[in-house]
Amino acid sequence: PRAQNDVARLIETGHAAGIRVRTLSLQADVAFDTAEQRTTFMEEIKSAINDVAARYHGKASGRVFRLVFGCYPISE
Repeated sequence: PRAQNDVARLIETGHAAGIRVRTLSLQADVAFDTAEQRTTFMEEIKSAINDVAARYHGKASGRVFRLVFGCYPISE
């Protein structure tokens, strides 16, 4: 809920000020045949995100952006 609340607040504030808030969203569906594949995927994603975030964390004096990652099973 924190991300949803933050983004909703930003959009409202931006709209009131007549500016467009810059956001990014990604979506991908993935499938796993085994629990081991799922675990490996999560470890690889975590490592990739941490590597990229480390390159930008605290490196600039500009605006800070929050990165949120979520993964859940699709209900059928």
